[in-house]
Amino acid sequence: MKHTRVADLMTGEVFSVTPDTPFRGIAKLLAQHDVSGVPVVDGEDRLVGSVTRRDLLRVFLRPDAEIRRRVGEVPGDAAEVPDGDVEVHVVDGVVTLDGTAARSSRLRPLLGLVERLDGVVAVAPRVTALSDGTAGAPAGRTRQALPW
Repeated sequence: MKHTRVADLMTGEVFSVTPDTPFRGIAKLLAQHDVSGVPVVDGEDRLVGSVTRRDLLRVFLRPDAEIRRRVGEVPGDAAEVPDGDVEVHVVDGVVTLDGTAARSSRLRPLLGLVERLDGVVAVAPRVTALSDGTAGAPAGRTRQALPW
């Protein structure tokens, strides 16, 4: 049986952060030096904790139920989507929107808001519009599938 020494497993150069280091700075440090974690030290260089890549991901990842709740808080009136006209389904961070909206042109900004929510991996819109939102377009007569 071969004996492994700690020195054979550890990183040669040690990088540390302080408790007030922004997450963005920690993520950059981990990526630049290809390390999976860093110690957190206080003003006297005493170890007070550690931060790993997994810890950083937790800041951005959200459970599906939380994402669904947050999508429900996005203002539907901005896109002329009455409550209940579009159903929201979330599986593994992928948001599926099913239903009907008044105008496709008003849904694009709403889709952008949903895409930017923390934890959203992708958006699969399956929404049809009653009108394309242009002047003179017949509302309520034609159904247009949205192009995304």
